[in-house]
Amino acid sequence: MGRVQGKVAIVTGAASGIGFETAKLFAQQGMNLVLADIEAGQLEQALADVKPICEGQGQSAIACVADVGDSASVKALADTT
Repeated sequence: MGRVQGKVAIVTGAASGIGFETAKLFAQQGMNLVLADIEAGQLEQALADVKPICEGQGQSAIACVADVGDSASVKALADTT
């Protein structure tokens, strides 16, 4: 999957479940990540789990609390990215 290495992925719902597993997979593939979720505490834990994977590949990961049902929140997520 060298085509995705170094690219940026925004993963919504990244604090748990499919979103979290997707974030881990993208991290393992060498992508820069923006993890987004409405649950701030869980999101910080997800970032703590995923960030070392990214950094080990020379990439970065950040977290942004976002509610994808709120357009202002989605705009803030885009601005952060």
